[in-house]
Amino acid sequence: MFDLEAAILNAARSRKPGALAAFQAVRKRALVVMATPGARRGRPLTEPQLLELIRAEIRDRKDAIEFLPPTSDDYLLNKEIISVLSNELGRAERPRRVRR
Repeated sequence: MFDLEAAILNAARSRKPGALAAFQAVRKRALVVMATPGARRGRPLTEPQLLELIRAEIRDRKDAIEFLPPTSDDYLLNKEIISVLSNELGRAERPRRVRR
């Protein structure tokens, strides 16, 4: 199970600005979804919904870097965010082994 708040705390403790920005961006998306009127209001997101928000953030960041010069700070930050979220998404989607 992916724990977003724990990921934010770990990124802050490790002083990795790209990782912290990545997880904070996903948290912002999650808060918007949870605050939207309807069935989800006030209830936490399920893991598949959270993973879909991560995919959406990756997609949006990839679209954004198309228009940035490769030497800009924004370009480099977006590349780092894409890398962090892609790694986390791969880790979360990997099948877990059950220990016997």
